[in-house]
Amino acid sequence: MPWAPPGFVFTGDAQLDALLQLKAALDPIGVLDGVWERDSGRQYGFCRWRHVECDAPGRLVTAVNLTTYDYEVMLSGVLPPGSVLRGLTGLQKIDIRYHYLSGPLWGDWWSLPRLQVIRLDNNALTGTLPAAWSNFGSNLRVLTLWHNSLTLRELWAEYNSLSGSLPEAYYKLGKLQKLVLNNNSLQGTIPTDWSLLTRLQVIRLDANHLQGSLPASIVALSRLSVLTLSDNALTGPLPPAWGGLRAMAHLDLSFNKFTGTLPPSWSGMSHIKQAYLDVNSLTGWIPGSWSAWSQVEKLYLAENALTGPLPASFSSMASLQELMEDATVSPEGDVLALFRRVYSMPMFPGAADMQLADAAAVYNELVRELSLNLTLHTAHVDHPTPMRLPLPGNRPPLDNIRAAFDKYFNMIASLNQLHSQNGMLMSMGLVNYADPSAELLPEHNLQQHIQHVRLVGLSAQQQQQIAAGWSVFVGLMDPVLQKVMLIKAAFVCYTFGRFKYAQLAKLHVTMYPWQPNHGTVVRAVMKIMEEDAALQQQQQQKQPGDGAQQLQQLLQQLPPLPHQLQQPKKKKKKHLPPIRKRRQQRRL
Repeated sequence: MPWAPPGFVFTGDAQLDALLQLKAALDPIGVLDGVWERDSGRQYGFCRWRHVECDAPGRLVTAVNLTTYDYEVMLSGVLPPGSVLRGLTGLQKIDIRYHYLSGPLWGDWWSLPRLQVIRLDNNALTGTLPAAWSNFGSNLRVLTLWHNSLTLRELWAEYNSLSGSLPEAYYKLGKLQKLVLNNNSLQGTIPTDWSLLTRLQVIRLDANHLQGSLPASIVALSRLSVLTLSDNALTGPLPPAWGGLRAMAHLDLSFNKFTGTLPPSWSGMSHIKQAYLDVNSLTGWIPGSWSAWSQVEKLYLAENALTGPLPASFSSMASLQELMEDATVSPEGDVLALFRRVYSMPMFPGAADMQLADAAAVYNELVRELSLNLTLHTAHVDHPTPMRLPLPGNRPPLDNIRAAFDKYFNMIASLNQLHSQNGMLMSMGLVNYADPSAELLPEHNLQQHIQHVRLVGLSAQQQQQIAAGWSVFVGLMDPVLQKVMLIKAAFVCYTFGRFKYAQLAKLHVTMYPWQPNHGTVVRAVMKIMEEDAALQQQQQQKQPGDGAQQLQQLLQQLPPLPHQLQQPKKKKKKHLPPIRKRRQQRRL
């Protein structure tokens, strides 16, 4: 290695060797001579060295703190690779700020499993942030690299347990192009100073705990093409100024608490292809100006409080493939969103002392709510009106259906967590408790499930997703089902997450007083796919049938008619290009 001293002799103590090699890398001019020495470090003597911290019982090095504000004792070497630091198996913190360290960051540092804090501010480090650092375990909580010469273009730290607020100081990362922090536990608001990151192209902050409103200043990010903020607790109106985000192609603001109307000025997002605004509290009419989105393919507006018909001008949006009025319970991009949401809810009130009759009462109330709101939703879809339907709390029917399911799912998840397998059996026992005092009814069989599943009208894509989920989960469930009930719960949430809220409500209402059996629902879906495939194959064989095909072949073998008996040739009609059918106006 270029930083290793010639003739380095290992001592046999992994921790001492790691510290001595660290010194050799960081300190080529001997600032640490007399402080970190081989002889004084033997027999855990390194725990008494300055800048080294150990835990008392195990004598493991937990921290290396070499930060200094003394310009006469500054280190001027390079950082060693992670292979050197692996000898420090208990290392939790590296703090080496205010020195002259140069060279790159090593990608294999992510392999240090206990590392929680890395502070390397105010050095002369160069290169980029290694892509491998996105593999850091969930223990990494602090990473500061300010005032270096790093050309940091991408910061990936998704699917960890990062907490705290979004660092406002990120605005100093002037060359940053991608900021990916989704699926963590970040809180607070979106810093307004991030508008100074003018090279940003991608921001992903979905699935956190962010609050507050959207800063209008984000419009300054002229290169921003992907912005995902779904599954947070963001509030306030949608900033009209964002219509200036000309490069925006993918915008996801779903599953938040936004209010107000849809800004007509957003028609300025001329390159938008996917816009997800569903599951909020937006009101008013859909702006006709949005028909200027000539490239839009998916527009999700379901589960808001929008009124009025779909603008007639939307018929000109030739690229529009999906206009979702009622989204699936789990969004397409995160099929386990329902599982994460349900199991992050607080315990259902009184779940610890619930008996079967108590749980049945909650289920009866669920079906009553579903039945009422499903009727109102169906009436609104069949006979759309610009006026809002008079509902409790002035909410649209789909919002009430979702709230009812959230309460029910919360109870089931709480029972499962509190009572493990008994809780699962208790929740399954709700299968027919229209009257808790009545005898248990026989469970619906497969054929009855098939009839009800057909009735809700799952699309071919939904059926395929459920069947694909079965092929994945069945391999996980068989060996561990008795030990890990969460696998079963995840599959239940996955399957019902592929339903739309209205479809799932219809399944529960039409099967009442029975409760849909999850496993039988999956088998019903797969049976329906088999039956439909067989029917389609049978129809294909009949068109044309064997008899018709033989007759056609015989006619082709006949000799030509005499010239005088031939029909005069008809002039070919000039076929005009077919008029493109107007998209059926759909009302939300």
